[in-house]
Amino acid sequence: MNAVIYARFSSYNQQEQSIEGQIRACREYAARNDLTIVAEYCDRARSGTNSNRPEFQRMLKDSETGGFKIVLVYQYDRFARNRRESMNNEFLLQANEVKLVSINEPIDEEDSTSVIVKGMFESIAEYYSRDLSKKVKRGMKESIIQRKSIGGIRWLGYKTNSEMKIYIDEEEAAIVHQIFEMRIAGSKVDEIVTYLNNHGYKNKDAKFNSLSVRKILSNEKYTGRYQNPYNPSEIITDMFPAIISKKEFDAVQETFVKYRYNSCKGTKNPTNYYLSGKLFSSIDGTPFTGSSGYSSTGKKYGYYKARVIDTVYSYAQKDLEDEIISAVKNIVSTNTYMEYLAEKMLAEFKRRSKSEKGNSIAKKKAEIQKKIDKIGDAFIDADKEMRVVLNKKLQDLRIELDSLDKESEYYDQEKLKLLSNVDLIKQFIKQFINKDLEDPTNRKLFFKVLLNSAFIYKNHIDFYLNFDVAEQITFDEYKNDVLQLENVRFSNLLAE
Repeated sequence: MNAVIYARFSSYNQQEQSIEGQIRACREYAARNDLTIVAEYCDRARSGTNSNRPEFQRMLKDSETGGFKIVLVYQYDRFARNRRESMNNEFLLQANEVKLVSINEPIDEEDSTSVIVKGMFESIAEYYSRDLSKKVKRGMKESIIQRKSIGGIRWLGYKTNSEMKIYIDEEEAAIVHQIFEMRIAGSKVDEIVTYLNNHGYKNKDAKFNSLSVRKILSNEKYTGRYQNPYNPSEIITDMFPAIISKKEFDAVQETFVKYRYNSCKGTKNPTNYYLSGKLFSSIDGTPFTGSSGYSSTGKKYGYYKARVIDTVYSYAQKDLEDEIISAVKNIVSTNTYMEYLAEKMLAEFKRRSKSEKGNSIAKKKAEIQKKIDKIGDAFIDADKEMRVVLNKKLQDLRIELDSLDKESEYYDQEKLKLLSNVDLIKQFIKQFINKDLEDPTNRKLFFKVLLNSAFIYKNHIDFYLNFDVAEQITFDEYKNDVLQLENVRFSNLLAE
């Protein structure tokens, strides 16, 4: 018999893995009872007190087609926590000759008391939902009155003491200052992300990404102002200590307004600054950031700019990129360097193909996935405190799994077979450097693959290629000349 699964978690104290656990349990139930699962419907962060859930409504609509006869839920409160809503929606299923089954609350439909028992389950779920909501809101309101943390996201720069009072973490607050200062100075969000990750800064033990940086830049709590969620007209100023000034916050919000305005000027393809994160001043290591302007005719021009000590240096984006492309191609296309690169790449391919690490990575990924599955099951019956612990473990495991996914690409046997001898590799290199570099995708890949970093002053530029160097060259390494490797560092005079 055909069946479908419906799963749901609410936004309070439940996570994505709650759905994973529900679905897994329903699948096991279906296997034990000779049911064929033909569809799964999942509503994420949706309350069960009403039926305004996209996947839920899709499931009700699909029940009209006769494609399944049973809807499996983990328990009745996943279907609905409102007794009246549950009765109305179950009636719709019955009209379509579809039966609702809770795998954890089995009811003998032949028993005359089954309707009463089911009603009790649903009524208890409804009471629990409403009572929990009241208690949660009451507790949060009381915490706000006492100026204590209400839980949820812990924002970078803040911590709570044993009394749940919020205080500034000075080490993290310094990162927040850095983010705001870079944005005010004109850095793009992606450039800020690159800088933070390259310098080893962490966002609560995780790497920064564009979303986390944007959230920090738009969070008014950093000014010490907090809008009471239960009384929006009240601004609380003695709950979050200020990390930045209101003036700095407003200046950053203005940068986003300007960006949105400029993005509507009719430019379908905004300028891509391919040297961002790779171009620095050879005087003090200041990073160059992309900047754009418009001529009187409305044509857009891109520049790389940086304030070095008291002087602003600016280079036309297209001209500078073309100069570096020309210099790199001249180096890589020589027979000597081509041979050198091919030999190095072949040696690396052979090393990877013989390495047992690929199998080891696959084994680790499988082990981590098993742990993630177990946590998903545990989430269903865990209490609030345990879910906090499990969620932290899950996030750590997902980060580890993502890292292994990226690492496993380097040991893909099928990919390694494509480049198995020097002649093939040299042919590949020639094709790569002779692609149409006016095409944005090719241009971006060219700089990503070949250029490690570049240090510029006036019309002179020193640059490093991505061979023989495991990490990006730092300013100290460049200035102290500790990496004078024969096939890595090059110099070039820019056209006047």
